[in-house]
Amino acid sequence: MGKELRVGILYENNEHWIGGTYYIQNLIAALNKLKENEKPTVVVFAKTAQEFAQIEQTGYPHLEFKLLTYQSGRLSLAKRILNKLNFTLFNKDLFPQPVAFDFHQVNVMFPTPVGMIAPGMKKIYWIPDFQELYYPEFFSKSELSNRMQNHSFIASSKDTVVFSSNNALNDFKKLFPSHHCETAVVQFAVTHPDLNELSISGLKEKFGIGNQYIIAPNQFWVHKNQSLIVEAARILMEKGQLDFQIVFTGKEHDPRNPEYASDLKKRVKELGLSNQVLFLGFIDRNEQLCLVKNAEAVIQPSLFEGWSTVVEDAKALNKYVLASDLTVHREQLPCNASFFEIDNSKLLADLMYAKQFSVDPLEYNKNIAHYANQFKKLIN
Repeated sequence: MGKELRVGILYENNEHWIGGTYYIQNLIAALNKLKENEKPTVVVFAKTAQEFAQIEQTGYPHLEFKLLTYQSGRLSLAKRILNKLNFTLFNKDLFPQPVAFDFHQVNVMFPTPVGMIAPGMKKIYWIPDFQELYYPEFFSKSELSNRMQNHSFIASSKDTVVFSSNNALNDFKKLFPSHHCETAVVQFAVTHPDLNELSISGLKEKFGIGNQYIIAPNQFWVHKNQSLIVEAARILMEKGQLDFQIVFTGKEHDPRNPEYASDLKKRVKELGLSNQVLFLGFIDRNEQLCLVKNAEAVIQPSLFEGWSTVVEDAKALNKYVLASDLTVHREQLPCNASFFEIDNSKLLADLMYAKQFSVDPLEYNKNIAHYANQFKKLIN
């Protein structure tokens, strides 16, 4: 594979779903691990030059910027009528609204938007997870309808869909046992900047962190389950065993549950835990990684995940992880982890207090190289 292969990649800096933003950044950074004659040209479709500049920071040598513009297509009258009838009966459309993108001189598109019109182009879709199957209460009626509509479209296509875990692939097969699309699992890895120039003592002073702390770096969505950590902290405080701090980072807004973060903070204040449980908000990515690197351990208590960036960050930094006992977490964490049930605050408290956080160091660069090679096979 040479530079004649041109891969179009959609990129958006979206603080409301920062995992998706990091996913693209880490994908392009991983391609640096390929041999020079195997590296494709990556055409980044972004809404602003500032977003493209973020991708340039990956150091990947074969980048091009194309301003993202698109025009919505229009369904035929017959399809619009069928959509209206089907939505009335089954609360979903039969046909997605077509979208015509201005993509030229690109051989492969990833992740392909559903409904994209691009004759002759290899289209690769990405479905991060199927959270809506397990927690439909976290989604609006229209979100549930749109997800099912998009997934149905992908399943009936002759294109390829990528999953980040075998767990997500298994969900897809159960939902669409007669799918026509090709499927692939590409487990992503993260690439970190050099963190040596950051002073951990300076960051601790900046954020009011003491000597020992455990970190939970996640956006404040209800399914991230930070409330379990607060209850575990309560248990430790009542036993006189809370001899460390718990540090939360992440954007403190859940559009589906706007009061979630503020309710957690109120709970912490009511329990008298404000000095032990810190909310740092959405901080600089490098500062966050430096805090992860120097933490005693990382907590990942989610009710549901596709393939967690938080977990990959911990693995890359050789940190021990306390994770909710999900199938995907077991898949992602074959070592250096302890697991607890999603509602078992007592077990989480015991695990935090025990501080049995020794790790077997990983050669994580191999994970990054494997990721790059798996993606290379996918687009070839």
